[in-house]
Amino acid sequence: MNPDDRQRRLDDVDRLLREVREELALVRDDNDELRALHALLQVTRAIHSETDIYSLMTLILDSALAFTGAERAFLLLLSPRGEPRLKMGRTGAGQYLNARECSVSSRVVQTALLRHRPIILPDAQGDVPYNKWDSIVKLKLRTIIAAPLRVGEHPIGLLYVDGRRALARYGRHHLSVMTTLAEQAAAALSRAQKFDTYGG
Repeated sequence: MNPDDRQRRLDDVDRLLREVREELALVRDDNDELRALHALLQVTRAIHSETDIYSLMTLILDSALAFTGAERAFLLLLSPRGEPRLKMGRTGAGQYLNARECSVSSRVVQTALLRHRPIILPDAQGDVPYNKWDSIVKLKLRTIIAAPLRVGEHPIGLLYVDGRRALARYGRHHLSVMTTLAEQAAAALSRAQKFDTYGG
């Protein structure tokens, strides 16, 4: 994909995610979970139509930020030895993060990977035992969501978002949306890697 095509694609994604944010702003209680899942369906279609690995990772992270309202999002992929490696970081303002800005709670990452299921902390500073974990205290994190990426039974990485503000209007839809987004992201990444070599 040439730079002009990539930029047009990202502009289309930005418009889609603005619509998703507007729709999610109307989610008030559990009865509105279907609204969140409808927004997820729109994003899923975009994810599965993207084969450029760089644009795909950007779309996945921006989607996670749109759904959660968090401040930062990171994509970690497992090395052949099973070690999580950071591939990309994004802010809620649409900026890419450099390596110095990509500090995450390593303990949350390892716990989510070991448990094979998402961890959602709407307010980590008030949640025992997480509020005692050094990485959470040091980074002053409140919102943390870590969702494993799996293809079948095979783990390939982790979708991670965090922020220094508590998650606003936390509800059941956050778990269902992030779980499904991680599942769809893993499938799309696995497919895209067959068409594109990523050297990050």
